[in-house]
Amino acid sequence: WHNPLPTLHLFEKRRGHHRCQAPVKSTIQFASRWLNLGNFWHRELSVAREHRATGSCLGTRLVEPVVRLALSAFLPSSYVLLGMSAHTIHHVTAVTAQIGQNLEFYTKTLGLRLVKKSVNQDDVSAYHLFYADGVGSPGTDMTFFDWPHIGANVPGAGSISMTSFRIPGEALEWWEARLEAVGAFPETSQDELGRSRIQFTDPEGQQLELIDDTGLPGGSTAPWTQSVAPERALRGIIGVDLTSARPQATARVLTEILGYTYVPGSEGSFEAQDESSYGCIRLIGSEAHRLGRVGAGGVHHVAFRVADDEALTILQAKIEATGMKTSGYVDRFYFHSVYFREPGGVLFELATDGPGFASDENVETLGEHLALPPFLEGRRGEIEAGLKPIGI
Repeated sequence: WHNPLPTLHLFEKRRGHHRCQAPVKSTIQFASRWLNLGNFWHRELSVAREHRATGSCLGTRLVEPVVRLALSAFLPSSYVLLGMSAHTIHHVTAVTAQIGQNLEFYTKTLGLRLVKKSVNQDDVSAYHLFYADGVGSPGTDMTFFDWPHIGANVPGAGSISMTSFRIPGEALEWWEARLEAVGAFPETSQDELGRSRIQFTDPEGQQLELIDDTGLPGGSTAPWTQSVAPERALRGIIGVDLTSARPQATARVLTEILGYTYVPGSEGSFEAQDESSYGCIRLIGSEAHRLGRVGAGGVHHVAFRVADDEALTILQAKIEATGMKTSGYVDRFYFHSVYFREPGGVLFELATDGPGFASDENVETLGEHLALPPFLEGRRGEIEAGLKPIGI
């Protein structure tokens, strides 16, 4: 790729694409001349779409793959992707077998808002509940699949073992008393970066913690105040603990793809931040000789924030260039995603900030009714018939 044109010429000759050679060369030449990709994707993607529309041999088989290769080859690992320099947490998705109890704990005890009551788009027999701040801001939502017959979570390699929320430091004492009162077994301590924290569990044993976010950038400015006063409310998700089967390989994904930086002197903390967000991932090497198994009280996957579809496509190309497989582009309606399993066994998702949870509901009435994306709306009757009412 330092001199891509001769290699490309041989590829074209071998495949018999002589008449398509010039557009591909211009794509690679453009990428090699410009590392500032702010306008690159708009121009080169339009080339791909033009050839697809005209039925050229470059239509779907050559131009877009070449664009992806060019992006992955020339994009530095530290490059700021189209306006978002920190791929902090977008959401964490976990599993519950007790949906009513789950709803009560996360809304009444932790004070989060149910911003979307929907279904698992890959298993419409199951609810998918989204808890977040008052307006469903990216980076504040903890979501749950409702699988009532699943077994308990089994910890082990390739799993997410802790989810960390951020709170104002002055609220720590209040939260300790509140969690003690509901039997959540709170324990106070300091993390390895010197921040005060409370570790506790939800009713199904989900490992959670609240961390003092004093001095950290970002955090929700729109707390939900029906159960907890705004000065004490959870302000988003700081990060997760990853129990990795291959911690060194996981570390490379965090640093070379997602833009995290190892915290010198720590046992395995990685940070990412910009002026409006902060994330911290703790990487733990597994002492167990078995892989974890996702179940009730466990985490299914963690999603990292991406600004928009253009940045998502660039990051997808960068992942695939390493040899890792991805799901490809997935339209979740409320956000757009790419999934991949990192080498340590944990399922990662990249998720765009938009369109957002207010795409099909008013902000004032978020979560009050069953919301279905347009591609499932035609099955509403069937889906509703298969769901049981959620009781608290």
